[in-house]
Amino acid sequence: MKNLMYLLTACLLGLGWNAQAQDKTAAELYNEGVEKLKAKSFQEALPLFVQSIELAEAQKEDTTAAKVLDLAKSNGAVAAYYLGNEQRKEKQFDAALATFEKGLTLNDLYTLYSGKAQTLDAMGKDVLAVEAYLVAGQKYEAAGQPDDKVIPLYKKAIVTMYKGKAWDKIIGAAQAHEKVLADADACYYVAKSYEAKSKFNEALGFAQKATAAAPQDEDLGKYYMLEGDLYSKLTKATQAIEAYKKVPAGSKYAERAQYNVKQLGGS
Repeated sequence: MKNLMYLLTACLLGLGWNAQAQDKTAAELYNEGVEKLKAKSFQEALPLFVQSIELAEAQKEDTTAAKVLDLAKSNGAVAAYYLGNEQRKEKQFDAALATFEKGLTLNDLYTLYSGKAQTLDAMGKDVLAVEAYLVAGQKYEAAGQPDDKVIPLYKKAIVTMYKGKAWDKIIGAAQAHEKVLADADACYYVAKSYEAKSKFNEALGFAQKATAAAPQDEDLGKYYMLEGDLYSKLTKATQAIEAYKKVPAGSKYAERAQYNVKQLGGS
């Protein structure tokens, strides 16, 4: 709360300064904000953009003011993103959340959504964090961002839900967002969610997707182990043995896999 009050005070001080310098135009305030942004003085840049926006909105019928308004909103959102990240890294979570939300009132910048999600996650607000990660993923997709930027957001939502044993929500997220299927771990958690609901055939399908999507330099043991366990629960001993035998010898799952093979009558 102290950090949040500090952020609000900073904005109010900026407004007070503006009252003392009434000869400043929206364009001049905007230019000062840009200079602060370039200097990475984000705490100073954001209030300047906000002041510029307020002046420009009062004169938006003017062509120049209208241009300044659009630019100030865009750059103000950028300043909010960087300031929010600084605050989040300094564990000033209330201030960071307020900054990201302020930025979103200026411009629908996709990075603000991921910053908000990460902040809520760090605050331990899992339900809100999950929603924010899913929205962030959608915003990144809409902005045409590459899969390596989009998929981790959906994956983070699924991992957070998995911690809370929200099986139905995980399954729903997988059904709603196809990009989830490109990540091995995400598919693994979806498979485990189906397993928890005793839907073993559906679980097996996602376990196989996880194995197919896993990088070859990763420990594939957990994926084959899950496949084996699911085949076993489906009373398909032959397929279970085959899956267990695929667990790499150096995997931490190797010993249990070998034990399960023997239990199922394999050699």
